[in-house]
Amino acid sequence: MEYTSYAKFKEEVVDNHLGKHYNIWKQGIWPGNKSSYPHIVAIPGKTQIEIVKAIIENDGCEFVPELFPSPHKYAHHLNSSQVVCYEFFKPYVDYIAEKSCTKTKPEVPHLLVKMGFEGAFAQQFFPGFAEFEWIPDKTENTNFDFYLHSSNSNKKIYFEIKYTEQGFGTCRNDEEHKIKFDTIYKEMIEKCACLLKKPTVFDEEWRKNYQLFRNVLRITNNNWENEYVVFLFPKMNKAAKAHFERFKVEYINPAFDEHIKEVFWEDLTDTEYMSNKFRQKFFFYAL
Repeated sequence: MEYTSYAKFKEEVVDNHLGKHYNIWKQGIWPGNKSSYPHIVAIPGKTQIEIVKAIIENDGCEFVPELFPSPHKYAHHLNSSQVVCYEFFKPYVDYIAEKSCTKTKPEVPHLLVKMGFEGAFAQQFFPGFAEFEWIPDKTENTNFDFYLHSSNSNKKIYFEIKYTEQGFGTCRNDEEHKIKFDTIYKEMIEKCACLLKKPTVFDEEWRKNYQLFRNVLRITNNNWENEYVVFLFPKMNKAAKAHFERFKVEYINPAFDEHIKEVFWEDLTDTEYMSNKFRQKFFFYAL
């Protein structure tokens, strides 16, 4: 199915699909206008994390509190990219933890090849280390949705996951973010290997591409050969696709294309990589 615009994509996925077919609980309230919406889940007497647990378990996925330590603000919405990320990658975390290949688990190397990595490279990530909500630097505090670290080398893959969000995150034009730019990001920018243009001031360009910059700053001068960032989002989310591709053309050195990857959810929808229930819920339009 092809959507003509981001607005049509979001309407079909959130309002017509998730909202109508998957909400078996009370409708939650959107704080902006105090209205209730069917894709927002409310369970009286339950905390947000308990609601998230109910959603994940209703989807047939095991909820492990240690793997889901801090829910996002809207994690209890049925279109939460945090829940999409968790439900998709949870079997791969199990696979890595078992330290052995089984035919009942999806294999990490196969998934990475599907994402465009070379086979020999992908094999290095089993066995390995995997974690959700990974924060590599507590001072800088960028939170990656998913993270893989090879046990056989020092190679790292950072994942930024989107679903129905309208592009990538921006930041406010306030003193807090300006200070953070001056005291933390200027130095990181200087040490970044992949940027064609290096921002020097806290301006509109930095603010509107804030999340994208924060992610690609992992590709550092001293270790770039081992560092990779994957941006995983729907091809039909034309807002996210356009935002990422504009940013990449303007700011990323093409020599680093293998280290900064654009991967589409729709290209992962065959049964080897997704459970049927997951595909039917989140990517029904790509079947």
